Amino acid sequence: MRGYKGMIVVDIMEDMAVNGADECREHLKRLIAEDTEIVVDMSYVGRLEKSLARALADARGYAAKEGKVFRLKRTCDTVIDQLISFGYLNEQSGLG
Repeated sequence: MRGYKGMIVVDIMEDMAVNGADECREHLKRLIAEDTEIVVDMSYVGRLEKSLARALADARGYAAKEGKVFRLKRTCDTVIDQLISFGYLNEQSGLG
């Protein structure tokens, strides 16, 4: 995880390796509560499990409710396709 002024960048693979989907969801919620913008680095994610997709969607919903920014960066086409197939991504609103 790297912090910038007003923004936290999260390496989701590092977070998932340590925590698992449920703890990752709670960790993201804590980060959202602490800062105005959370950027999730997806550069090392080649395949997405449904539990992680749900955790990301939940975190985005929580951020929106709190008036915060939650976004993914460097997301590969395979992961985008999986998010769409799980129903957590649409072209109009992004993740969630």
